[in-house]
Amino acid sequence: MPRDEKGLRTLSKVDNHIVYLDYAASTPLREVAKDALSAFYEEPCSVANPSSLHTLGREASQALEAARKSISQATQNAFKPSEVTFTGGGTEAINLAIFGILEGVKRQNPARTKVFISAFEHDAVFDLVSPLKRVGFDIITIPITNYGLVDLEFLEKNVDEKTALVCVMGANNETGIVQEVTTIAEIAHAKGAYLFCDCVQAFLKTDLPYESIDALAFAGHKIGAPKGIGAMLVKRGVPYAPQEFGGGQEGKRRPGTQNLPGAVALGKTVEYVFEKNDAIEREIERKVALVEAFLFADDTGILPSVSLEDAPTDGTAKENIKRVPGIVSAYVPGFHSETLILALDARGFAVSAASACTAGVAGGSRVLRAMGFSADDAASSLRISFDERASDDDLTAFCEALLEIVKILPKN
Repeated sequence: MPRDEKGLRTLSKVDNHIVYLDYAASTPLREVAKDALSAFYEEPCSVANPSSLHTLGREASQALEAARKSISQATQNAFKPSEVTFTGGGTEAINLAIFGILEGVKRQNPARTKVFISAFEHDAVFDLVSPLKRVGFDIITIPITNYGLVDLEFLEKNVDEKTALVCVMGANNETGIVQEVTTIAEIAHAKGAYLFCDCVQAFLKTDLPYESIDALAFAGHKIGAPKGIGAMLVKRGVPYAPQEFGGGQEGKRRPGTQNLPGAVALGKTVEYVFEKNDAIEREIERKVALVEAFLFADDTGILPSVSLEDAPTDGTAKENIKRVPGIVSAYVPGFHSETLILALDARGFAVSAASACTAGVAGGSRVLRAMGFSADDAASSLRISFDERASDDDLTAFCEALLEIVKILPKN
């Protein structure tokens, strides 16, 4: 492999193998999804609109309902098939859920104007703050601890009878930290409020207490299904006012002809990952241990963004700290994330810093800053993410490349 002027090995035109380690942004399409798409397009009903009354339309509708049932089963039937609404992805599902529920609550009880949003939400949630304020809601930011969990004491103290909704993501998209959803739900429900969870990073990657969650959103491309398909799940009895109009599809919650091939591939992918989940999780955890042993060894200059050493010593909270497998969050003091990402990219390794949706934003990771990191350290973060399909050889080669980059490149 050739070297650049700084002595770092670079990707050559001949050796163009790209090691993709940005699964938290989007995952490669799984074979089960490819097969589902190919097989479905061979079906006569693939040409039909699921809303049509003729035979092919009814068969298309049945395929759609089968996908809905697969998603329901992956929640241990805590959400019924009729409570699954197909969307164009996670962001749309989040927007529809939050606005729809809040308008529904407002119609029932105009006094409930408070909305709690955690400080580490994805921009798909965080960017709703201004629009929600414009329509009369009071937004309260939930602080998070330096080990990445929602401040439960703050929630307990501040959620009251004027609260409409609490929004806390199931697992953070940068650190992978899984939230104490059951306790959060108990706090919200005790005051008559609802809990919405952005489960885009958590769905099928960790055990979630679906019975405690009132509404959630997820995206197919985070689990190996196609891009452009996701779902909003809202339990019956949760107030909901439609936010889009123009047809009766999806229970009038998301009108328009459905992405039937995407939904079918999503359903098959959900079935596969749900069935293989334990084996997948074990394999990913083994690979995470491999990466962390390389990167976080003594004197590498690379540090974990979240460490159990920073957790409380009362025993209870420490036991509750867990991560979704496959996200390694690190920071490299003295280096800008962009410098590291581009140096790695030149060598054929694709990783990111914060969320792909906030790439290039000044000030570094908003999530790490909310956890108490300085602006400089937050601006030196890296997110390495993968699933069981990443090879040990590729992961080892990545670690060696990053260690060499940190050793050779001058600090900022």
